[in-house]
Amino acid sequence: MLSRAQLGALCLGPAVFAAVAGAQVFSGPHTGLRHERSADIQNTFLDFTFFGRIEVDDSPAECLYRIPVLSVRRLIRPGSSTREIYVDQFRVVAFADRRRDVQSFLKLYPLIVSFPSPDAEVEKQVGPIEFSISKLALPRSSYVGLALVGTELLRHNPFAPPGTDVLERRAMWPMVVPSNGVGHVTSIPDAPTSVVKAAIDDWKTPSDMDDACSSVRIH
Repeated sequence: MLSRAQLGALCLGPAVFAAVAGAQVFSGPHTGLRHERSADIQNTFLDFTFFGRIEVDDSPAECLYRIPVLSVRRLIRPGSSTREIYVDQFRVVAFADRRRDVQSFLKLYPLIVSFPSPDAEVEKQVGPIEFSISKLALPRSSYVGLALVGTELLRHNPFAPPGTDVLERRAMWPMVVPSNGVGHVTSIPDAPTSVVKAAIDDWKTPSDMDDACSSVRIH
């Protein structure tokens, strides 16, 4: 006859085994997969500095993205022209290959944020911003790029049409996840400061290359 303690140990044994086995599964080769589900947006590009955090989830068919709050700080660029900026779109693009600009996904979402004053450095917050990308559009070597798109009104511009000093044009301002980049940062001469984090030579790769929704893919 087994004692009560011995019976308890027998019942506990399978549960302990299951817990240990589960721990081994979640600490196996795909440990990094669930950790690569968020990234910080932080960069300066010409007229704006961006701050935000992008969170990633997934469904069986799609990668789901969410930016709870995106801070957009307007900068004043030097020069004779003054700028009014009217952002009207949030651009999401997926490239099928890190080395070749072959688009596999492109979508523009309405996003209205205006900076009508040409000489005021102000910060505005927008969000939440939510979008999704089909996993079929994200093969192993793909990456995702984010940007704001809008219209610039350049006043006192020497290239304006005859009879006016105003030049109107479409423009795009990329947002970058610097922690996903490796290599040195290039500069843009026409930027508010002498060195601007605008482009990175190379990028990290996901821990699991088959993880279509890895946040490391966001450049």
